[in-house]
Amino acid sequence: MQRDMHYSAVYVLARLAGIKRESAQLIAKASEFVDDSRESKLFKLPTGHRVDIITTAHAPVNVKNILSSDQRYIWVPFHFIPGNLGETVEERMICRKDSEIAKSVLERYFEEYHKERFGLQYLGIALHIYMDTFSHYGFSGIKSDSNHIQHSDIEIINRDEINQHYQERFQYYNGLKKFFTKIGHQLEKKVESVAEIVGEKTGAIGHSAAGHLPDFPYMSWRYKTLSQGKIEIHERNNTQDYLEACEKVFEIFLRFRMSCPEMCEEQIITDFNSIKSDVLAILSSPGRLILRIRMWKELLEKYSVLSDETVDWKSRNLKLAFSLQLEEMMNENLDLGSLVLYQFYQAAHLAQVVILRRILPSHELYVV
Repeated sequence: MQRDMHYSAVYVLARLAGIKRESAQLIAKASEFVDDSRESKLFKLPTGHRVDIITTAHAPVNVKNILSSDQRYIWVPFHFIPGNLGETVEERMICRKDSEIAKSVLERYFEEYHKERFGLQYLGIALHIYMDTFSHYGFSGIKSDSNHIQHSDIEIINRDEINQHYQERFQYYNGLKKFFTKIGHQLEKKVESVAEIVGEKTGAIGHSAAGHLPDFPYMSWRYKTLSQGKIEIHERNNTQDYLEACEKVFEIFLRFRMSCPEMCEEQIITDFNSIKSDVLAILSSPGRLILRIRMWKELLEKYSVLSDETVDWKSRNLKLAFSLQLEEMMNENLDLGSLVLYQFYQAAHLAQVVILRRILPSHELYVV
């Protein structure tokens, strides 16, 4: 998933469930920042304190992705949490949609962390982990045969619909219309090329061999894998998977209202079915990421929730905001624990430890 889901969808669903603006923003920003926290640094502060920045993601093509330690400390807990289905350890390490393990990470918030200062950041991180199961299922965070896809075996099922979208959008531009009538074929070729290159460079970690296909909410596609000498065909409808994820997240926010009423106000939507068609329209819209982000904003405005200028819909300045807080850490008079950035690192480190040292071992999965 991309920031139209991890940030925009999370924020809008939280607000429609009646969660106050500030709390909804903290949850959404933490959810998105899991994909953006790619640095690993140790800061020594003038006060004598030290802050260890935790890495929660790498770029898709990064040499560190082939390191076993990075696979197990980053990709497994934060992006491809094991589903624990199958007989072998390799099979059990494969991410599964709406898995019990992913839900147990969320459960920790309601049972233990909802009163902590870093509680909202933990919830945002847990939501990121949970939502990724709806797009990353079938793939593993460690090098695995389940991740190997022949680039020539990837097929875009709704190619004609995507093609039609671009034809209609550019029909008034002479010279471009003919170009976009071929976009479906070109998209398949591009996917094949990118998947082959990325898969080779990363050693087939996660869905690298499929490129960004699992991350596009409007995409329907199929691919083949070879498992124990047998060819398996996998068909994916991202729109339906993402719609299911949105409904589950909305239910989580309704539960949040019960646990943290002080962070909530008047509930706007009580039943996801009342916005289901609107959400479906957003998810099934092909095209640029920014268009879907705009549609999420419009959905909020449709229900008379005013869009605040402080809400960073493009998520363009999230990294900048966090980097500015790094500078604030140098202030000797600052309460370090009050910084949103420090709270994110607290929550991320806690989530990593809880998953790798407690939750997975409780299922007899020993990753580190």
